Amino acid sequence: MESRCWTWAAPLAGPTCGLMLADPGADVVKIEPPGLGDDSREWPPLMNGESSYFLSVNRNKRSIVLDLASPRGKEVFLHMAATADVVVENYRADVMDRLGIGYETLRERNPRLVYCALTGFGRTGPRRLMPATDVYAQAFTGVMGLTGEPGGPPLRVGVSLCDMTTGIFGAYGVLAALNARHASGRGQLVDTSLMEGQMAFLSYLITSYGATGKVPEPQGVGHPSIVPYGAFQCSDGWVALATFNDRLWRKAAAGLGWASSPTTRDSTPTRSGWRARRSSRPFCASAS
Repeated sequence: MESRCWTWAAPLAGPTCGLMLADPGADVVKIEPPGLGDDSREWPPLMNGESSYFLSVNRNKRSIVLDLASPRGKEVFLHMAATADVVVENYRADVMDRLGIGYETLRERNPRLVYCALTGFGRTGPRRLMPATDVYAQAFTGVMGLTGEPGGPPLRVGVSLCDMTTGIFGAYGVLAALNARHASGRGQLVDTSLMEGQMAFLSYLITSYGATGKVPEPQGVGHPSIVPYGAFQCSDGWVALATFNDRLWRKAAAGLGWASSPTTRDSTPTRSGWRARRSSRPFCASAS
């Protein structure tokens, strides 16, 4: 992947996007502000004096310190962008334009440029100028309301899901734009956001709402459509079990010693007979 990419991005969506481009071989140059640089450089834990968090999303990149708010920094950036294939940034929709280095300005100097903008809520709409973090996006899009036990408080997913998926979607868009450039000879704007990325990842839960009108609820370790599917407690630990069709369910039931269960049809265990039992007992108690 012979492309030059400049990224000006704070943790974590922009660095993830740059990482997805750097790993296949793009020459990714990370722009950092004077002083500390990227905020995540000081986030623990440290490994040989460097932040393991920073290293996780900034491998295979080069780095340059540049004050884009200064006239000299702006001049240098415009010079670099004039020959770049890709620019990635993840700030509010007004920041780059206010600095005089937004998409329209860069496109005039470099019509082949692919410009990737990652924001909280997109570049249009009433929330376009609002900042957003991963935990805020998880809350706003409903991800936290779907995570946890039924009746329990909303929970943040254990990884920065919104940031990382937005970065992946951004890289996907950049690659599509680079491919289109082969035919057109021109670059384009790639525009995605934390909200859009998570709305896409809600996937079948959105279509389920469209089909039933029922707002999805947290399922704990279970699944709203498939039973058993999740983690279940045994006498000596936990086991993950996924039986998404009746053939797999019959094998699982036989392996758990439930082939002769009274909840059967023609001596064959049925998944529907065990739906109510998911939360009433340790599902795999007999597997010890």
